Amino acid sequence: MKSDTESLTFDWPKLGNEAVLAFLDESLKSDRLARAYVFCGPADLGKGTVARALAKNLLFKDRPDLAEKQEGSPDFSSLESDFHILAPDENKKNISVEATRDFIHALSMSSFLDSYKIGLVKSAELLSEGAANALLKTLEEPRAKVLIILLASNPESLPATIISRAQVLNFYPVQKDQVYDYLLENHGVSRSQAKNLAALSLGRPIRAVRFLEDEALYAKYLALAKNLLDLLVAPLGDRWALIGGLINGRASFAESAVEMRLVSEIWQGVLRDLLLLNSGHEDLLQFAALDEELKAAYRQISSAKKDNYENINAYLLGESQILKQHQEFLAANVAPKNILDSLAINL
Repeated sequence: MKSDTESLTFDWPKLGNEAVLAFLDESLKSDRLARAYVFCGPADLGKGTVARALAKNLLFKDRPDLAEKQEGSPDFSSLESDFHILAPDENKKNISVEATRDFIHALSMSSFLDSYKIGLVKSAELLSEGAANALLKTLEEPRAKVLIILLASNPESLPATIISRAQVLNFYPVQKDQVYDYLLENHGVSRSQAKNLAALSLGRPIRAVRFLEDEALYAKYLALAKNLLDLLVAPLGDRWALIGGLINGRASFAESAVEMRLVSEIWQGVLRDLLLLNSGHEDLLQFAALDEELKAAYRQISSAKKDNYENINAYLLGESQILKQHQEFLAANVAPKNILDSLAINL
């Protein structure tokens, strides 16, 4: 890298988040980086990838000699002694205050590379009250050459006191056509596969690649979608059999909650697809790979509900609202198994 900041070039991800990347690029060149950022947006939009790129670019700008040594080694592995991650423990519902204090302590230590210390907080909305307060003290008294990046689903999920002390950058889904082209050009998939993955990912390139690389995950998404289609047309007495295997009865609360959130997300997508079919927008389906199954379920639902609903939209919107209410139950720490039982009765 050249010492002249005006001629510096930085390495950023190639797809999506163009406005965010342009802003960060200019901030680096003009030495106007904030001490803390909140990257907001749904999962798999590349928030973590951009955070790592920012960390790498910042270190390389501060230490051009490191950039020269790293040429041909873009994995950033040798620099991660100054890159610290705070994330939820697999068996806990929240990020604990103890883990947060360890994270803060690591950032307070001298840099191994005589440069920046960079901290990344994953799923920052899961910070416990004590953890959020501990982190707030660090944000209120920022240290020189310490950068903290928090990843969250939306700004409202974090305490206002933390938001007020950070620069909020919003990440948005990219156009489906862009994901489609990206998969064709970079992963050698067929056009039909690229179309299905681009639709299923909802504009999230990283998720599309995950589906491509993990056949079990892709199959799981389609199976959960089919599960709701079956549930919507099943007699009440048959519904418990359909939901029985959705959540592992031996899983911890945290693990069950993760599974329940996935079920809810997929089921909302299915209901949205049924609404799209009802309005004649088949080209916008998320579960395009289940085109025939969706149409068959829609016909069956329309036939079964036509006596009670003048407009099938009213029924489908009502089902979506029921699902949203149960998502709120999950946020209030209601047991996922109880939520599924309730959905079996009420959907």
